[in-house]
Order: sequence, then C-alpha cells, then structure tokens
Amino acid sequence: MIQTARLTPMYPYLSKEARRSVLPLHNVCSITPGTESSDWLYTGNGSHRIDVSGDPWHEEISVTQELLYEPKWAKTPLPPDLRPYLSDIRRFVMEGRPEEADRLIDQALKEAGLDAYMNMDAKVVYPTESLRLHKAFWLTADIEKDPAIRDYLRWTDLYSGKITVQWTDSRGTFSHEALAAWEGDVAAFRFTAPAGKLDMKLSLRLPVGMKIFGRELLKGAVYHLDKSPSLFKMALAYNPEFGEKGYVALLRFIPEGGQISVIEDGIRITGGDRLTVLAKAIRIED
Repeated sequence: MIQTARLTPMYPYLSKEARRSVLPLHNVCSITPGTESSDWLYTGNGSHRIDVSGDPWHEEISVTQELLYEPKWAKTPLPPDLRPYLSDIRRFVMEGRPEEADRLIDQALKEAGLDAYMNMDAKVVYPTESLRLHKAFWLTADIEKDPAIRDYLRWTDLYSGKITVQWTDSRGTFSHEALAAWEGDVAAFRFTAPAGKLDMKLSLRLPVGMKIFGRELLKGAVYHLDKSPSLFKMALAYNPEFGEKGYVALLRFIPEGGQISVIEDGIRITGGDRLTVLAKAIRIED
C-alpha cells in the first residue's frame, strides 16, 4: 500500500499563478516544509553550509563549516611500511593466492600500530570509520502558531543561493531568509514580520553530548559561551587527548524595532519588525 500522508501539504500553499510574481527565474521551490533533514533546503559559499527546514512556527537551521572534523588522534597515523613485504605480496598475487597477500598487509598494519583504529571482521582488517564532519551549531526559531496560515512557500534562488520561507496568517506576511555569503565568509539569516509583530525565540544548540545512532558526538569536548543581547561568542575545545584543537563560533544579532533579551538557550525578540543574524565558525589548530 502506498503511503500518501507525506505527500499532503501541511499548510494551504501559494497558488501556482501567484508564485510567478514571487519566485526568481531560476529556483527550486516546495509547497510544504521539510519534515526530515533530507528534505531541507540547503545553500553554501564553499566554506559554510546552511540547511533550513522551512517550518514557519519551528524553523530549524543547521550550520556546518567545512573544516570541522571531529579528531580521533593527536597526530595523523602514517600508512604502514610495506617495503619488506612487497616481493612476497607480488608473488602471492601472481600465484593466485590473494588471501596470503591480505594476511601480510594486515600484519604490516598491526606492526605499525594501526590496529587501534581497525576492526577485525571475517578475518579481514578494515578501518572502523573515518573522521566525521560535524555541525558547528543549530538554530531554532519558534513563533506562536496561527491557524489562519495560508500562502505558504519555500524556495532557493539558484543565482544567489538565498533560501526564503514565506507565509501569511491573520497577523500579516512573514518571511525567513538564509544566505551563505562568500565575501566575509559569513552565514546570514533574516526573520521578517509585519510591523511590530516579530515575537520569536531563537535557540542555539551545540553538538556536545548529542547522540546519533547511539554514538555520542564530540565526546570529551568542553565549551564556553559568552552571551549578550547583541553577540554570542562560543569557544569549544575538542577532547584534549587529541591535542589542542577546537573551534569558535560567533553570532551577531541586529534587530529592527522591538526588544531583545537573553534567555537560557538563546535570545528572545518581542515587538520587532525584523531580526538579522550574522554567524560564522572558525576551526582552531594549536
């Protein structure tokens, strides 16, 4: 039986005729939010990547920086020295005995101490996993729901890379925009509401202690976060067992109208017209 529930739009969406006056010439658009991360819209500038869910009431945004790989060792292991084994490896291959060649390679890996990063399965040594790229942080924008929502649409402008989420309810028209700018290597977000109607909580989440498929991310890492109504400054150190490595993240908040206050996990803006957020992450080595 084909499940069609996911194909039903979550909200009344902007008609095909009305979209012509809204969408840029070259775009990818959707009439419903992404309920799974694989359905989120994304953009980037070569360094930062932004993923946006498009949910009007509970917008989820993730920011990735291309150098943020979780370390697993203090010094990158070198490949094993196969020179003492090459003649025998060639001979075994020519004789049609590849399993003997594999045995010698496994022996060289163990002698080089690389078995600490390997796993034995079916008598074959293979890497357990490579270094993993991780998110720099997540942002969640929460706005009070209004059942009168209509004219929903989200899209990516393929010329500029800007993502836009737009809808209308009884309060007026709202929009969320996201862009990764090459100049300044910065991620930018803009939340716009009818005049004086931007009442929103913006929460920050970091990958420390989170679990994916039962695996704890950034185990052993510690971080420090300075918060003010205009700027968040975060410094994170990876597990010290792997050296003095980490990254910093900066988030600047620029409101138009309204009041900003710091809350436990982020900021809250009330009575605003618009909020712009500029953010970036920078990896630190030594």
